[in-house]
Order: sequence, then structure tokens, then C-alpha cells
Amino acid sequence: MIYIIAGELIKAVSGQHWTTFVEDHIFKPLEMNRTQAASINILQVGNYTTPYFNDADAGIAKAEYTLRDQTAARANGEIWSSISDMSNYLKFLVNDGVYNGDTLIQSNTFKYLFKPHAIISQKIYPTQQLVQPNWMTCGLGWFQQDYRGNKLDFHTGSISGQIAIAGVLHKHDMAVYVFANLDHAELRHAIMYKAIDLYVFDDDNRDWHQEVFKLYADLKDKSIKAIKKRDEERVLGTNPSLALEEYTGTYRHGMAGTVYVSVVEGQLHLDFNHYRTYQTEHWHFDTFITDKNPKDRRQRLISFNLNQAGNISEFIAFGERFIKNEEKEKN
Repeated sequence: MIYIIAGELIKAVSGQHWTTFVEDHIFKPLEMNRTQAASINILQVGNYTTPYFNDADAGIAKAEYTLRDQTAARANGEIWSSISDMSNYLKFLVNDGVYNGDTLIQSNTFKYLFKPHAIISQKIYPTQQLVQPNWMTCGLGWFQQDYRGNKLDFHTGSISGQIAIAGVLHKHDMAVYVFANLDHAELRHAIMYKAIDLYVFDDDNRDWHQEVFKLYADLKDKSIKAIKKRDEERVLGTNPSLALEEYTGTYRHGMAGTVYVSVVEGQLHLDFNHYRTYQTEHWHFDTFITDKNPKDRRQRLISFNLNQAGNISEFIAFGERFIKNEEKEKN
């Protein structure tokens, strides 16, 4: 949400849409000639990657592209770039806002971006179990932690089948960037820490690959067990409380938006903000299970609740409550 607000702020102050602003003031000065602020533009640019998922059932499977025209605010990701362009961006970062002798960001402003602004008390990434940082903070768009006595600024990117990670050690003028076209390929963390160990500390002793692999293999095993437990807890032989048509309508959530529920070919169909759709099958009672949406390839349970009058009042998904539009009930 903060990135969306930043995009609106750029437009209010500069008069330019954020995509145009970053192209004029960041991409062009940094000679990032292949980088696209509006993700949908990659279709015209060509020579782009294909996203993939490591599906528990199907194995490596293609994912749908996450492409938006971003004419709305949406300044919250989905910039497409290349390793050569990002190399220029990293040079800009390790030179404190200066590129080829041109100061793009004043020194005080640049330092403010990487100044800790909030203390983070909970674990953000599983790899913190391996790094064991003494502290973690957040700058403006950067997570921060101590690593081998140094402040590491870093952040990941994860968009439906494609991932990245950036890490900067300003004290040593060193930065790392990793791309991959496999959803949540957490080898990115291993590569970042390995590169830091090698180029900053001249140390090749730690096997980050094995440590990160084991960490996420254990997490995957827990996920598989959770799915097995879900299946075992299913109550067979039950039926929905009402006819499927009674579950249809418009549901709203203050932050997550609007969901349109309809019946398609005898099954409930959920359309989240005209962006992500799910077809469902009855699971048990008033709970339905989704298919694997091509954008995330995860099945999810959707549980509907009835009010005292015996009408559907809401459903729960992603841990959030989506309230049914009362107008339908009145009509």
C-alpha cells in the first residue's frame, strides 16, 4: 500500500504518472534501456523470460504472466529489467546516488533512504534462522540487518513465477542482484550470502546452498503434512446448507477489494477484483475448495457463513472476511 501511495504522490508533485517519472529520472540517466516500468510493455520489447512454478503435483509447470497496464496507481512492483540494466542500478546504489559522475539523488536524500525508520521484531524471512541477525530494521523500501558485523540492506521480489533479491553492503561498496524465473526459488538467498562471503570476506567455508536447501525442504515437508492433515479432516457425505445460487453475489473487504461469486457450469466461481479467479468444488458443509489458479497454483478453502436468518452473510478466504453486499438480500 505504501508503494501505491508513493506512486500517487509522484503524480501529485511532478504531474507525471509514476511510470513516466521513473523512466525519465531513473532509467534514462542510468542507461537502463531494456527496463520497463509498465510490465505489459515487455510483450512489445521481446526477449523475456517465461515464469514457472514447482507444483507439488505437476512438477515444473508454466505460470501465467502477471501483466498490468498499471494505469492506476499500482506502483507496487512488476518492473521488468535485465541483469545488465540492474548492474547499472547497483553501481548507482554503491556510489551513493551518483552514476557516471552525475548526481541523481542528493547525498542527504540518499542516506535517508537507507536510514532505519522502523524496528522489525518478527521474522520476515526463514533464512533469518540461518543468519541469526542481532537486529532487523526497515528503511524506505529496504529491509536491514546485521551480517558479519556489517549493515546489510536487502529486499526480495516475488511475482507469480518470477523472483529476485537485491543486497547492498554500503560500507564495502558491494551489491548483489539475483534473478530467477521459478516461483520462490529460495536459492536466491544462498547466492546473495555466498557472494558477500566471497567478495567481501574472501571466505568460501560456508555451504549456503545446502543450508538453504535443507531449510526450505523442511518447510515444504511441513506444507505437505498440512495438506495431508486438511484432507484427513474433511467430513465426507455432507452437502451445502443452501442451493448454490444462494451463495452468489458481491462480497467486499475494506482492503482486499471486491469478489464476485457466481455459478458457472454447476460450480461456484469466485472473481477477485477481475484479477484472479477460482473455480470451486464442494469440500464439506459450507466450505468449498478452489482449483489451482495459474497465478499461484495453490488450492484454498473458502468457508461461507450464515446469519441468523439462514442467509449467506460472508465468506472467509486468505484469513480475511469478505462481507456480502446487503443490497442483494434487500432485493
